Amino acid sequence: MWYNMELIKGLIKMLEGCLSDFGFNKSQINHVLNSYSIYKSNKFTIYNLINSNNEWFISHGFSKQEIIKMVTIVPSIYAFSSSKIETKYNYFISFGYTEEQTHKIFSRTPQIIGLSIENIKGKLSYLFSLGYTKKQIIKITYLLPPIIGYSIENIESKINNYNKLGIPKEDIIKMSLMFSGFYSISEDNVNNKIKDLINLGFTYEQVIKMIKLFPPILGLSIETIKEKIDFYRELNILDFIIENPKCLMQSVNLSYARYMFYLMEKNDVINSNTSRRLFVGDKQFSKQFKVTKKELLKRYSYEESRSRLC
Repeated sequence: MWYNMELIKGLIKMLEGCLSDFGFNKSQINHVLNSYSIYKSNKFTIYNLINSNNEWFISHGFSKQEIIKMVTIVPSIYAFSSSKIETKYNYFISFGYTEEQTHKIFSRTPQIIGLSIENIKGKLSYLFSLGYTKKQIIKITYLLPPIIGYSIENIESKINNYNKLGIPKEDIIKMSLMFSGFYSISEDNVNNKIKDLINLGFTYEQVIKMIKLFPPILGLSIETIKEKIDFYRELNILDFIIENPKCLMQSVNLSYARYMFYLMEKNDVINSNTSRRLFVGDKQFSKQFKVTKKELLKRYSYEESRSRLC
Protein backbone atom coordinates (compact mmCIF):
# COMPACT_ATOMS: atom_id res chain seq x y z
CA MET A 1 0.00 0.00 0.00
CA TRP A 2 1.35 3.42 -0.95
CA TYR A 3 1.23 6.38 1.42
CA ASN A 4 2.04 9.98 0.54
CA MET A 5 4.88 11.68 2.35
CA GLU A 6 2.63 13.88 4.45
CA LEU A 7 0.80 10.86 5.83
CA ILE A 8 4.08 9.08 6.62
CA LYS A 9 5.40 12.17 8.42
CA GLY A 10 2.18 12.36 10.38
CA LEU A 11 2.44 8.70 11.41
CA ILE A 12 6.05 9.16 12.52
CA LYS A 13 5.01 12.21 14.55
CA MET A 14 2.31 10.09 16.13
CA LEU A 15 4.85 7.39 17.08
CA GLU A 16 7.27 9.97 18.45
CA GLY A 17 4.52 11.47 20.58
CA CYS A 18 3.46 8.04 21.82
CA LEU A 19 7.01 7.16 22.91
CA SER A 20 7.65 10.61 24.37
CA ASP A 21 4.47 10.47 26.44
CA PHE A 22 5.57 7.11 27.80
CA GLY A 23 8.93 8.53 28.92
CA PHE A 24 11.45 7.88 26.13
CA ASN A 25 13.91 10.71 25.52
CA LYS A 26 14.67 12.08 22.07
CA SER A 27 17.79 9.97 21.57
CA GLN A 28 15.97 6.78 22.58
CA ILE A 29 13.03 7.62 20.31
CA ASN A 30 15.32 8.11 17.30
CA HIS A 31 17.12 4.85 18.07
CA VAL A 32 13.89 2.86 18.34
CA LEU A 33 12.16 4.33 15.29
CA ASN A 34 15.26 4.03 13.11
CA SER A 35 15.88 0.39 14.01
CA TYR A 36 15.37 -1.95 11.07
CA SER A 37 12.45 -3.93 12.51
CA ILE A 38 10.49 -0.78 13.35
CA TYR A 39 11.51 1.31 10.36
CA LYS A 40 10.40 -1.36 7.87
CA SER A 41 7.11 -2.14 9.61
CA ASN A 42 3.64 -0.70 9.02
CA LYS A 43 3.42 2.40 11.20
CA PHE A 44 -0.25 1.84 12.08
CA THR A 45 0.62 -1.68 13.26
CA ILE A 46 3.62 -0.46 15.26
CA TYR A 47 1.52 2.21 16.97
CA ASN A 48 -0.95 -0.43 18.14
CA LEU A 49 1.82 -2.81 19.19
CA ILE A 50 3.58 -0.12 21.22
CA ASN A 51 0.45 0.54 23.23
CA SER A 52 -0.56 -3.10 23.67
CA ASN A 53 2.97 -4.23 24.60
CA ASN A 54 3.41 -1.39 27.09
CA GLU A 55 0.11 -2.37 28.68
CA TRP A 56 1.19 -6.03 28.83
CA PHE A 57 4.53 -5.27 30.48
CA ILE A 58 2.98 -2.91 33.02
CA SER A 59 0.26 -5.45 33.85
CA HIS A 60 3.03 -7.97 34.58
CA GLY A 61 4.87 -5.70 37.00
CA PHE A 62 7.48 -4.07 34.74
CA SER A 63 8.17 -0.41 35.46
CA LYS A 64 8.24 2.24 32.73
CA GLN A 65 11.98 2.60 33.28
CA GLU A 66 12.49 -1.13 32.73
CA ILE A 67 10.37 -1.11 29.58
CA ILE A 68 12.25 1.87 28.15
CA LYS A 69 15.59 0.22 28.88
CA MET A 70 14.48 -3.09 27.34
CA VAL A 71 13.09 -1.52 24.18
CA THR A 72 16.14 0.73 23.76
CA ILE A 73 18.32 -2.41 23.84
CA VAL A 74 15.93 -4.46 21.66
CA PRO A 75 13.61 -2.16 19.65
CA SER A 76 12.10 -5.18 17.89
CA ILE A 77 10.13 -5.85 21.08
CA TYR A 78 7.65 -3.35 19.64
CA ALA A 79 7.38 -5.48 16.49
CA PHE A 80 6.14 -8.53 18.44
CA SER A 81 2.54 -9.05 19.46
CA SER A 82 1.85 -9.07 23.20
CA SER A 83 0.43 -12.60 22.78
CA LYS A 84 3.85 -13.84 21.58
CA ILE A 85 5.55 -12.19 24.53
CA GLU A 86 2.92 -13.77 26.80
CA THR A 87 3.59 -17.21 25.33
CA LYS A 88 7.31 -16.97 26.10
CA TYR A 89 6.66 -15.58 29.56
CA ASN A 90 4.26 -18.42 30.34
CA TYR A 91 6.72 -21.00 29.05
CA PHE A 92 9.30 -19.92 31.62
CA ILE A 93 6.68 -20.08 34.36
CA SER A 94 5.55 -23.56 33.27
CA PHE A 95 9.18 -24.73 33.23
CA GLY A 96 9.55 -23.83 36.90
CA TYR A 97 10.80 -20.25 37.02
CA THR A 98 9.05 -17.93 39.45
CA GLU A 99 7.37 -14.77 38.16
CA GLU A 100 10.14 -12.75 39.80
CA GLN A 101 12.87 -14.79 38.08
CA THR A 102 11.13 -14.53 34.70
CA HIS A 103 10.69 -10.80 35.18
CA LYS A 104 14.38 -10.32 35.91
CA ILE A 105 15.48 -12.54 33.02
CA PHE A 106 13.37 -10.49 30.60
CA SER A 107 14.42 -7.13 32.02
CA ARG A 108 18.15 -7.92 32.27
CA THR A 109 18.42 -9.70 28.93
CA PRO A 110 15.55 -8.54 26.68
CA GLN A 111 17.17 -10.27 23.70
CA ILE A 112 15.55 -13.45 25.04
CA ILE A 113 12.14 -12.02 24.17
CA GLY A 114 13.22 -12.14 20.54
CA LEU A 115 14.09 -15.84 20.61
CA SER A 116 11.60 -18.37 19.34
CA ILE A 117 9.97 -20.81 21.75
CA GLU A 118 11.66 -23.64 19.83
CA ASN A 119 15.05 -22.01 20.35
CA ILE A 120 14.47 -21.58 24.08
CA LYS A 121 13.17 -25.14 24.52
CA GLY A 122 16.11 -26.49 22.55
CA LYS A 123 18.64 -24.67 24.73
CA LEU A 124 17.07 -25.84 27.99
CA SER A 125 16.93 -29.41 26.65
CA TYR A 126 20.59 -29.17 25.72
CA LEU A 127 21.47 -28.11 29.28
CA PHE A 128 19.58 -31.18 30.50
CA SER A 129 21.70 -33.34 28.20
CA LEU A 130 24.88 -31.93 29.75
CA GLY A 131 23.80 -33.22 33.14
CA TYR A 132 22.19 -30.17 34.71
CA THR A 133 19.06 -30.76 36.79
CA LYS A 134 15.99 -28.57 36.26
CA LYS A 135 16.82 -26.68 39.46
CA GLN A 136 20.39 -26.09 38.24
CA ILE A 137 19.18 -24.97 34.81
CA ILE A 138 16.91 -22.40 36.42
CA LYS A 139 19.79 -21.20 38.59
CA ILE A 140 22.38 -20.88 35.83
CA THR A 141 20.02 -19.22 33.33
CA TYR A 142 18.84 -16.84 36.04
CA LEU A 143 22.43 -15.91 36.94
CA LEU A 144 23.49 -15.73 33.27
CA PRO A 145 20.38 -15.18 31.09
CA PRO A 146 22.45 -14.65 27.89
CA ILE A 147 23.37 -18.35 27.97
CA ILE A 148 19.88 -19.04 26.60
CA GLY A 149 20.93 -17.21 23.46
CA TYR A 150 24.37 -18.82 23.16
CA SER A 151 24.79 -21.29 20.35
CA ILE A 152 25.25 -24.92 21.33
CA GLU A 153 28.53 -24.88 19.40
CA ASN A 154 29.72 -21.96 21.56
CA ILE A 155 28.99 -23.80 24.81
CA GLU A 156 30.41 -27.09 23.50
CA SER A 157 33.64 -25.38 22.52
CA LYS A 158 34.10 -24.00 26.03
CA ILE A 159 33.28 -27.32 27.67
CA ASN A 160 35.77 -29.11 25.41
CA ASN A 161 38.43 -26.57 26.33
CA TYR A 162 37.87 -27.17 30.04
CA ASN A 163 38.05 -30.94 29.38
CA LYS A 164 41.42 -30.47 27.68
CA LEU A 165 42.61 -28.58 30.75
CA GLY A 166 41.82 -31.63 32.84
CA ILE A 167 38.47 -30.53 34.24
CA PRO A 168 35.73 -33.21 33.94
CA LYS A 169 32.14 -32.38 33.00
CA GLU A 170 30.77 -32.88 36.52
CA ASP A 171 33.21 -30.27 37.83
CA ILE A 172 32.35 -27.93 34.96
CA ILE A 173 28.70 -28.05 36.04
CA LYS A 174 29.62 -27.23 39.65
CA MET A 175 31.93 -24.41 38.56
CA SER A 176 29.34 -22.84 36.27
CA LEU A 177 26.88 -22.70 39.18
CA MET A 178 29.48 -20.93 41.33
CA PHE A 179 30.34 -18.24 38.78
CA SER A 180 27.66 -16.53 36.70
CA GLY A 181 30.16 -15.47 34.04
CA PHE A 182 31.62 -18.95 33.59
CA TYR A 183 30.33 -19.52 30.05
CA SER A 184 30.82 -15.91 29.00
CA ILE A 185 34.63 -16.09 29.16
CA SER A 186 36.32 -17.13 25.93
CA GLU A 187 38.63 -20.10 25.70
CA ASP A 188 41.57 -17.82 24.91
CA ASN A 189 40.94 -15.75 28.02
CA VAL A 190 40.73 -18.88 30.18
CA ASN A 191 43.95 -20.29 28.74
CA ASN A 192 45.77 -16.96 29.05
CA LYS A 193 44.65 -16.57 32.67
CA ILE A 194 46.09 -20.00 33.45
CA LYS A 195 49.42 -19.03 31.84
CA ASP A 196 49.44 -15.74 33.75
CA LEU A 197 48.86 -17.52 37.07
CA ILE A 198 51.64 -19.98 36.32
CA ASN A 199 53.91 -17.02 35.60
CA LEU A 200 53.12 -15.76 39.11
CA GLY A 201 54.82 -18.86 40.49
CA PHE A 202 52.05 -21.43 40.77
CA THR A 203 52.24 -24.91 39.28
CA TYR A 204 49.71 -25.98 36.65
CA GLU A 205 48.08 -28.32 39.16
CA GLN A 206 47.76 -25.52 41.73
CA VAL A 207 46.18 -23.20 39.18
CA ILE A 208 43.59 -25.77 38.11
CA LYS A 209 42.82 -26.50 41.75
CA MET A 210 42.28 -22.81 42.48
CA ILE A 211 40.01 -22.41 39.46
CA LYS A 212 37.94 -25.44 40.44
CA LEU A 213 37.60 -24.19 44.02
CA PHE A 214 36.85 -20.61 43.01
CA PRO A 215 35.89 -20.14 39.32
CA PRO A 216 35.40 -16.32 39.67
CA ILE A 217 39.20 -16.09 39.68
CA LEU A 218 38.86 -16.32 35.89
CA GLY A 219 37.11 -12.96 35.91
CA LEU A 220 39.71 -11.12 38.00
CA SER A 221 42.32 -9.00 36.27
CA ILE A 222 45.80 -10.47 36.44
CA GLU A 223 47.13 -7.09 37.66
CA THR A 224 44.82 -7.25 40.68
CA ILE A 225 45.71 -10.87 41.35
CA LYS A 226 49.44 -10.18 41.07
CA GLU A 227 49.33 -7.37 43.61
CA LYS A 228 47.59 -9.63 46.11
CA ILE A 229 49.81 -12.63 45.42
CA ASP A 230 52.95 -10.52 45.88
CA PHE A 231 51.65 -9.32 49.25
CA TYR A 232 50.61 -12.80 50.44
CA ARG A 233 53.94 -14.20 49.29
CA GLU A 234 55.66 -11.70 51.59
CA LEU A 235 53.50 -12.97 54.45
CA ASN A 236 54.35 -16.56 53.47
CA ILE A 237 50.69 -17.62 53.33
CA LEU A 238 50.37 -18.70 49.68
CA ASP A 239 49.60 -22.29 50.70
CA PHE A 240 46.51 -20.99 52.47
CA ILE A 241 45.51 -18.96 49.38
CA ILE A 242 45.83 -22.02 47.13
CA GLU A 243 43.42 -23.91 49.40
CA ASN A 244 41.18 -20.85 49.82
CA PRO A 245 41.38 -18.88 46.55
CA LYS A 246 38.13 -17.06 47.38
CA CYS A 247 40.29 -14.91 49.67
CA LEU A 248 41.64 -13.26 46.51
CA MET A 249 38.36 -11.34 46.41
CA GLN A 250 39.41 -9.36 49.47
CA SER A 251 41.23 -6.13 48.66
CA VAL A 252 44.93 -5.98 49.41
CA ASN A 253 44.20 -2.70 51.24
CA LEU A 254 42.03 -4.51 53.78
CA SER A 255 44.39 -7.46 54.12
CA TYR A 256 47.28 -5.07 54.81
CA ALA A 257 45.24 -3.05 57.32
CA ARG A 258 44.25 -6.17 59.23
CA TYR A 259 47.80 -7.53 59.16
CA MET A 260 49.12 -4.28 60.63
CA PHE A 261 46.32 -4.16 63.18
CA TYR A 262 47.26 -7.59 64.51
CA LEU A 263 50.95 -6.68 64.47
CA MET A 264 50.79 -3.21 66.01
CA GLU A 265 47.82 -3.49 68.35
CA LYS A 266 47.69 -7.17 69.25
CA ASN A 267 51.41 -7.99 69.03
CA ASP A 268 50.42 -10.90 66.84
CA VAL A 269 52.32 -11.78 63.66
CA ILE A 270 50.10 -13.45 61.07
CA ASN A 271 51.66 -16.63 59.68
CA SER A 272 50.59 -19.72 57.72
CA ASN A 273 48.84 -21.13 60.80
CA THR A 274 46.86 -17.98 61.63
CA SER A 275 46.30 -16.54 58.14
CA ARG A 276 42.56 -17.27 58.27
CA ARG A 277 42.21 -14.35 60.69
CA LEU A 278 42.91 -11.92 57.86
CA PHE A 279 39.79 -13.02 55.98
CA VAL A 280 36.99 -13.14 58.53
CA GLY A 281 33.82 -11.23 57.66
CA ASP A 282 33.73 -7.48 58.22
CA LYS A 283 30.93 -7.72 60.78
CA GLN A 284 32.74 -10.39 62.75
CA PHE A 285 36.00 -8.43 62.75
CA SER A 286 34.31 -5.17 63.76
CA LYS A 287 32.33 -6.86 66.53
CA GLN A 288 35.38 -8.62 67.93
CA PHE A 289 37.78 -5.68 67.86
CA LYS A 290 35.40 -2.69 68.05
CA VAL A 291 36.84 -1.06 64.94
CA THR A 292 35.03 -0.42 61.66
CA LYS A 293 36.43 -1.27 58.28
CA LYS A 294 36.58 2.42 57.39
CA GLU A 295 38.53 3.27 60.55
CA LEU A 296 40.91 0.38 60.02
CA LEU A 297 41.69 1.33 56.40
CA LYS A 298 42.36 4.91 57.49
CA ARG A 299 44.55 3.84 60.38
CA TYR A 300 46.70 1.52 58.27
CA SER A 301 46.78 2.71 54.67
CA TYR A 302 48.32 0.33 52.17
CA GLU A 303 48.74 3.10 49.62
CA GLU A 304 50.62 5.30 52.10
CA SER A 305 52.88 2.43 53.08
CA ARG A 306 53.72 1.85 49.41
CA SER A 307 54.45 5.53 48.78
CA ARG A 308 56.86 5.61 51.71
CA LEU A 309 58.75 2.71 50.17
CA CYS A 310 59.05 4.41 46.79
